[in-house]
Amino acid sequence: MRYLNTRALVLRRSLYSESSVTLALFSREHGRTDALAKGARRDKSPLFGHLGLYHLEDVTLLERPSSGMDILTEAAFVDEHVGLCFFPPALAAAGTLAELALLGCMPRDPHPEIFHILVEGVGLLSRLGEPSARAGLADAALRRDDRTVLVHRALRVAMTGVLRWLGFGLELSRCIRCGKFIDASRPGKIRISFRGGVVCEACRARGLAGSGRAGLSGGAFAALKAASGDGEFDEMSLSPGERRELLRFLVDYSQYVLEKTLGGAKVLFQLLR
Repeated sequence: MRYLNTRALVLRRSLYSESSVTLALFSREHGRTDALAKGARRDKSPLFGHLGLYHLEDVTLLERPSSGMDILTEAAFVDEHVGLCFFPPALAAAGTLAELALLGCMPRDPHPEIFHILVEGVGLLSRLGEPSARAGLADAALRRDDRTVLVHRALRVAMTGVLRWLGFGLELSRCIRCGKFIDASRPGKIRISFRGGVVCEACRARGLAGSGRAGLSGGAFAALKAASGDGEFDEMSLSPGERRELLRFLVDYSQYVLEKTLGGAKVLFQLLR
């Protein structure tokens, strides 16, 4: 056994006993790590008040590879992300992002790029709630509707990045079957196969698109390309329906490639109406 010092994001927290909690942590060096924080619920414990959901903390872990669960012995705040508590859509988005990482990453498999995406994504979502948290009332400079739009964008960019680093990036410029360039400016929906990317009409007519696929409107498709790092996009040009359409696509695609359900997505869609 050895001690590990690392910076970790708390992606899941569960009660273990009257005084202890179990945690799913994500760090740059170690990826997803399950840990037990003994006595963390006792008010005299040095861990009391630490390790809240989506906290970013510097922690010390006693590694126990054989048991599959390390012992967390020390924790120090880096960012509590308190803004999430003041804006439910941002909290639900953080939960969906955390669930995607937990389902897609194997324990003790380092993913430094995904760690960076998670920290940046959760941090941005938290800042959307911070003006209200600090002032005690709604920020006149940023209306709720504007914040909701930014939640959509932050989650879209983060989910696209996590999927790419998990090996599930999409080809969005050329047909994945014949290599034909896809003209995204034409009317009608762009067809995307869950098996890798866009499919032209000719290949789709020949039944080469596969069973898992979806259609995106021009605006939603352009936003998806921008989230994948292909060009800029004016977020305010998307209609609420297009934002919802694109988020639904990302959730369905994630569930298809991971073969697992994102359980928090239902709450997310209710809050982002």
